[in-house]
Amino acid sequence: DGGKSVEIIGCEFPASLLNESMTDLVTPSALFEYAYVEPFIVPAGEVRTGFRLSGKVRETVEALLMELLREYQEKSDCGYLVIKANVLKLLALLARQYRKAADASAGGLFASHRDQIAAVLEYLHQKYTEELYIRDICAVALMSKSSLSDVFRQATGKTLIGYVNYLRIKKAEELLSDPGLSTLDVCMQVGYNDSSYFSRVFRKETGVSPKMYREMIQVGT
Repeated sequence: DGGKSVEIIGCEFPASLLNESMTDLVTPSALFEYAYVEPFIVPAGEVRTGFRLSGKVRETVEALLMELLREYQEKSDCGYLVIKANVLKLLALLARQYRKAADASAGGLFASHRDQIAAVLEYLHQKYTEELYIRDICAVALMSKSSLSDVFRQATGKTLIGYVNYLRIKKAEELLSDPGLSTLDVCMQVGYNDSSYFSRVFRKETGVSPKMYREMIQVGT
């Protein structure tokens, strides 16, 4: 508006860039922090609605983006480490602001159930390869099905079923790299008992079928 120019800086990076900071996903605190960072490492089409930054936070984010751009263009010594450090700091700042925005929009509902959601996340990470029942998950959270569903979606951006599928498909991607396992073996090991359903979910999460994913891995190696 008003003839003002707009500068857009895009920052794309593989999820592997963050692996070192997210290897411990078995404690409630680690799982809970991961749930906040996750919105920023999903495919672009799935990123949740953006939010505005102001004041010192905006200045800090702008400075980080400019430094990222400069390091990327100059490709100087240790530039990769600087880029990685800035990406992690950028995600932490944005995740912190996202948490504040989510808490405010939820009227405090989300903030008041942090411990329950952390317990559910830990439970799902431990049990996702098994047959799960909503009544058991609700018992872990000490919440009703409707309340848990609402708060869980606010915390993770996914439904309970969607999150379980996410965990299972991530594990399936790992197992498909093992040539000694058939697609059916992988299907059963990650918690599905229907190979057709497994293939549909896998394609929805990754954009390709399990067979094609395995072929892509083989070509890459």
